[in-house]
Amino acid sequence: FFFPQYPDAILYGQFMGLALLPLPIHWVMHDMIVYQKRKSLQLITSVIPDLVKLSLYFICIPLWGIWGLIGVALFDRFLQPFLLYFFLITTQKSSQT
Repeated sequence: FFFPQYPDAILYGQFMGLALLPLPIHWVMHDMIVYQKRKSLQLITSVIPDLVKLSLYFICIPLWGIWGLIGVALFDRFLQPFLLYFFLITTQKSSQT
């Protein structure tokens, strides 16, 4: 009689579960940046991705609804480790020269 009716939410939850896959890599990369103790690099890697994500939310949610939200969240989660790796490599090259 009062059982929940949420079969659509199961599919959304399964896609959002994919966002958990890159988390261990992201944690390791973020720790490597923190241990370098460069405040400017920490600021760049924490502020810029969030600003991009926020702007993508404003664009994608009105266009595609909840699928836009899920797409931006997955894009953000899978792109962050690569961005952190890129910033680590560029700072190591600049410190070696």
